[in-house]
Amino acid sequence: MGVIDDRPLTNLASDSYWATSTTNVAIGSDGMRVYFGSEPTHRTFDIRRFEGDASTTLTSVDGGPYVNAPLMPVDEAYVYFYSGTTVQRASKSSASVAQTVVDAKPGHPSRAVIDPWSLYWIDERGLHVAPKGGGTVVDLAAVSQPYSLDQTTDYVVWTSASGLSKIRK
Repeated sequence: MGVIDDRPLTNLASDSYWATSTTNVAIGSDGMRVYFGSEPTHRTFDIRRFEGDASTTLTSVDGGPYVNAPLMPVDEAYVYFYSGTTVQRASKSSASVAQTVVDAKPGHPSRAVIDPWSLYWIDERGLHVAPKGGGTVVDLAAVSQPYSLDQTTDYVVWTSASGLSKIRK
């Protein structure tokens, strides 16, 4: 443990799983718990919940070149993540099989945000939206080289090679 500005700094993920994982690439929070995605081997990607001094695997999916996300959206019931051409979700409360929310073929989702009703994501083709429970995908905007994605109450905003943009939800 270290100290910065007289505040204690604690290494939250010091369990043996974290130490042996090859890549720890994603993080999300619901304000109470932290969720992270890690790659214990080059063949699997685990979504884990961190509580106390240990982490618990919620689901595992096949690994691959498009399995990563720096930020994972989290709502009242699920943690959302990307795997290949899909956006998937896993239950926050217990281990389960991941559910595919949307298959974005031929795109590879790289960032996502959620609101109470919808899942918004960007990929190589642009900005898209679908119901959080799955359903019809709507293409909202063509986006060249998307970098980041966020939202306000009324807008989805993103940065790309073209600058900062927004679109009404």
